[in-house]
Amino acid sequence: MLEHYPNPHRIGCLDRELLVSFVEAPEQLNLADPMYLHIFKCAECTRNLSDLRRIRDDRRNQEHQMRSGVSSPSGHERTRRHQLSRAFAWMRKAIIRLAERLGGFSDYAGRASAASAVPAKIDLSGSAAPELESPGTRASLPRALVNVDLVLPAGSQAGAYRVTIAAGRNMKQLFAADLASAIIRDSLVELRVTLDLRRLRRGNHYLGICRECDPDPHYYPIFLD
Repeated sequence: MLEHYPNPHRIGCLDRELLVSFVEAPEQLNLADPMYLHIFKCAECTRNLSDLRRIRDDRRNQEHQMRSGVSSPSGHERTRRHQLSRAFAWMRKAIIRLAERLGGFSDYAGRASAASAVPAKIDLSGSAAPELESPGTRASLPRALVNVDLVLPAGSQAGAYRVTIAAGRNMKQLFAADLASAIIRDSLVELRVTLDLRRLRRGNHYLGICRECDPDPHYYPIFLD
């Protein structure tokens, strides 16, 4: 992003107050407004957003530490957070480029607030290998804006993941996507993603799950009702 979309003359840039709102309270903005697409095609605005997000995260960490009495993170922890942040940025850029090619970028950038989404859960912890899944065992999701609590298959690792809904076992017909960080809780690996499935047809689709360092997703049959 920073290398491929330079805008040294700051043409069409959003003012700092709007960028702060974009970081601190995006649910109060109309993200469907085409003017916000500028952020994703301007290296300077992207850099400002990164700085604002870092300031926000540092403030939240300090507030959390003050409430809990936890000491500042070690150098190793800070390095790991930085690496995770870079991984998220790379994955986010890849999804944006893919969505642009598919003509669905506006929907991706302007999706509704996750707070208004329908809760759902998919537990893949006992799943067989994806190619062995039978139609009778496939999970289902409503055709709505959904917050999906996803329990990953046994043996999965914590870290950054990309979750997609596609027509087949490939990225050619990608309908929805989100990024999330998986954590280990009670020996299970869990994450939460927000997927906009309101415009999809009823029927069989595939849920794709890809960890940051894996070259290809794993696909699981899913039914949209």
